[in-house]
Amino acid sequence: MLVNLLKLHFGWPLARIKCLPSLIVALFKVKTVTLTEVATAFPGTAEMESHDKRLQRFLKHVEITPSLIATLVVALLPYDTSTRSRDRPKGMLGCFPINFLVLSVVHAGIAFPIFWRFLHKQGHANTKERLALIEKFLSVCGVEKIDRLLGDRACIGETWFAY
Repeated sequence: MLVNLLKLHFGWPLARIKCLPSLIVALFKVKTVTLTEVATAFPGTAEMESHDKRLQRFLKHVEITPSLIATLVVALLPYDTSTRSRDRPKGMLGCFPINFLVLSVVHAGIAFPIFWRFLHKQGHANTKERLALIEKFLSVCGVEKIDRLLGDRACIGETWFAY
């Protein structure tokens, strides 16, 4: 099923389309990104060295971008439209302050981040930054995929509401 779904959304050769689900499952199994370890969890009877070379070829020819991940996440949703949540998580990473603007897809009460932007400042995102994140989503998935958009109290402004 996943292979057929990937065929619809990515114009890749079949070998690469089949490699992606195997890669995802293997990453969960081995809990590391070391390719020689990931290769040990690949399905099939081929030698581990063959799996390792297959992974190297895949990563050489496929660029895994945030847009690719967003397309995959939205394609895997069990419905045509869904709720989008805009949030601004902040906190500390060690002694460094972090401040992100995040656009997530909400499914079964869980928000899955698909696009984000690091804010190099304190405080909330401005309308221009919020609109840029929405435009990024729209360019990849289209407006027809949005059922509703949620935001916190910092999500204000006439231009934002008019959009």
